[in-house]
Amino acid sequence: MKSKRLQQTVLILGVAGLPLQASIGDTPLTLSPAAASDAMFQTAVETALDSDNGADPAAVFIANDTATTAQTLANPVTLTGYVNQPGSGSEGQSRAAGDLVDVYRVNLNAGDRVTLTIAGDGVQDDLELGMADLEGHLLDASTGQGRVEALTVKADGEALVLVGAHRGASRYELTLGAARGPLPFSLRLSDRFAPGEVIVRFLDQPAETRGGLRTLARALGKFAGRERETRQRNTLLELAELKQAQVERSPTRDDSSSFPGGFQPTDPATQTKLDTLHQVKALTLDPEVASAEPNYIRHILFTPNDPYYKYQWHYTQINLPQTWDITTGANAIVAVIDTGVALGHPDLQGQLVAGYDFVRDPANAGDGDGIDPNPNDPGDHSNSDGSSSFHGTHVTGTVVAATNNAVGGSGVAFGARVMPLRVCGRSDCNFYDIEQAVRFAAGLANDSGTVPARRADVINASLGGATPSPTEQSVYSQALAAGVIIVAAAGNDGTNEMNYPAALNGVIAVGAVDSSKARATYSNFGSWVTLVAPGGNARQDVNGDGQVDGVLSTVAKDTGGTLVYDYELWQGTSMATPHVAGVMALMKAVAPSLTPQTVMSLLTSGALTDDLGAAGKDDQFGYGLINASKAVAAVGGNPGSGAFKTIDSSLLGFGVNVGTMVPIQ
Repeated sequence: MKSKRLQQTVLILGVAGLPLQASIGDTPLTLSPAAASDAMFQTAVETALDSDNGADPAAVFIANDTATTAQTLANPVTLTGYVNQPGSGSEGQSRAAGDLVDVYRVNLNAGDRVTLTIAGDGVQDDLELGMADLEGHLLDASTGQGRVEALTVKADGEALVLVGAHRGASRYELTLGAARGPLPFSLRLSDRFAPGEVIVRFLDQPAETRGGLRTLARALGKFAGRERETRQRNTLLELAELKQAQVERSPTRDDSSSFPGGFQPTDPATQTKLDTLHQVKALTLDPEVASAEPNYIRHILFTPNDPYYKYQWHYTQINLPQTWDITTGANAIVAVIDTGVALGHPDLQGQLVAGYDFVRDPANAGDGDGIDPNPNDPGDHSNSDGSSSFHGTHVTGTVVAATNNAVGGSGVAFGARVMPLRVCGRSDCNFYDIEQAVRFAAGLANDSGTVPARRADVINASLGGATPSPTEQSVYSQALAAGVIIVAAAGNDGTNEMNYPAALNGVIAVGAVDSSKARATYSNFGSWVTLVAPGGNARQDVNGDGQVDGVLSTVAKDTGGTLVYDYELWQGTSMATPHVAGVMALMKAVAPSLTPQTVMSLLTSGALTDDLGAAGKDDQFGYGLINASKAVAAVGGNPGSGAFKTIDSSLLGFGVNVGTMVPIQ
C-alpha cells in the first residue's frame, strides 16, 4: 500500500537490503535498512505541517511549544516540521529567538511507534524525541546521536509528543502509527540502566587534549595505577564528576534538557537518568573518548524449578524465559473453550477462575445433566481403550500451569488465569454450544443467563471444522468488538483447506512448527494462517533430551476407572494455539487496554514474530513464529500406539496424545 504524502516529501526505495534514499524538502537522507523500515510510513492516512515552521518566512506562524498550545494531530499521520537553537538554521522567523521545541497532542495506542527522522546529521544538527503526559511530565525520550529516533507507546490514551532542538537546527519528519520492523538503537529514558553512571572507553592515543576527560579522570584517581589498561578496557565515571568536567570544559553549555517549557520527569531518579543520557551524548563528542554508554542493567533470567520444565523446549523456542522477567501475565484471563478441565489437577490449583459447562445434551455431557456452572471434565471415554482425552486440561496447562512450585511443568502465562468453558462432550462439540461459550467469555448474553464477573481478555479455541457457518463470523466479530483477542488452531490435516473459526476475519489462525522450526507435517497451511507456534513432533527426539519432541503439559488419565493426574507430550496445532494465547495474556498484562485490532496491526508489522520461510508473510508460516520477548516489548514458548486421535469427527480438536511422562508423586 502506498502512503499519502506531502508533496514536498519524496522517498525513493533502493534495492532490497541497501540503504533507503530519501529527502525532506531539498535535504537528502540516507537511512539504513532498519531505519528505512521505520521511515516507510505505510499506514499513514493523513499528513500535516508543523504550525510554527520557522524555516519558512512566508508560513503562518502558530506557536506549539507548550502543553497548552500543543498542536493536535491525527493517528496515524506523517508530519514535516522544523526546530532550531537561537542563531542556528535558516533565515526564517525563528532564527533569532529559536524554536526550541514542537509539541503535538495525539491519541496513541499501546504498541504504536513514534519515529523522528532528522534531515540534519544528527550530531551538529541534533534533535531529540520525547513523550509526555498532558500535564507535561516527561514519560520517555529518545536522545541518541543519529538521524532516526523512535519510541514505542506503552499504553493507550492521549499524550504529548515532543521534538526538541538539542543542537543546531534541522527539518524533520515525524510519523505516528503501528510499529514496523525492529526499534532502531538509541539512548532511551525507558531503558534499564544505572542512574548517574557512565561507562567510558578512552581513545588509544599518547597525546591528551588540554582539559580533556582523561586529565579529569586522572585527577579524580579513576586510574589508580592502571592508566595504561584504560586504553584496552572501560572506565566507570559518576554523573557528578562528569557534570563538573562539563562545566570546566564548557561553562555556558547546558545539556540537561532538550524540551524547554517544563517538560521534565516527575521523580528525581528518572531526572538523573535523563541527565545521564545527556552526559553520555556529550561524551561522544569528547576528542579523547572512543565510546560512552549508560551502565545498562542485565538480570538473571528466571528458570522454573518444575522438574519437567527441562522437557519444555517449546518455551525457549519462543523466547519465553527472558519474558518472564518482565511479566508472567498477572491479571489477564484466558478463556479455554474445550472439553473442560480436570479441576483437581495439582498443577492447576489457583490457576483458574469460574467457568461454565455449555454441553446441552445430557447424553453427550456425560456428567448427568446439561448446561451448568461446573466446567469439570468428567472424561469423554473417546480413546480406543475407553480412556478419555482430557484435551482441555492439556491446553489449559500450556497457558497457566503453576510454575516454580517444584511440581510438573510450567505455563506460558502462569500469572494469568484460565476460564474453563466446556463445549466438547463424549461425542462432539457443536457450533451452538461453542457460540454460547464465546458469548459468555466476551461478557455477552448467552444461554446460561449469566456472564462472568469479568470477561476474558483472550479466547483459546483449539478446535475447528472445515465447514463454514453463515452465522459464525457474526458471533466472533461481536466478541472481537467487545475487546477479546481470539486465537484458534489451524488444523491437523496437512493441507491448505481452511478451518473454522481459525479462518474467520479477526481470528489469529495458529499453525504448528516442530523443534527445528520446520512446519509440522500435520499442520494446515495457506494464506489464511496468521502465524505459527510450537506444536511439536512426537515421532522424533531432535534435541536429544530423552523424550519425544512433543509439547509437555497437564493431563488426567482414567484408564481402569481410576483418575490419575499426569503430564503428557502431545503434538498438534491444538498445542501450538495455547502458546499464542499465553503470549497474548503476557501482552495484556503489560498493556491492559490492548485491543484485537492493535494486535493484528502489530502482527502485520512483524513486531510479534520471527520471520520464517519466504520473506514476509507466506503460506507455510504466516507472519512467522511467535516471539514472546518481541511481543511483550512491542507493548511497553514416547511414541505410543501411533493412534493419532482427534476430539471428534465434525469439529476437530487438533491435538494428539502420543507420549507420556511418569505420574506425579
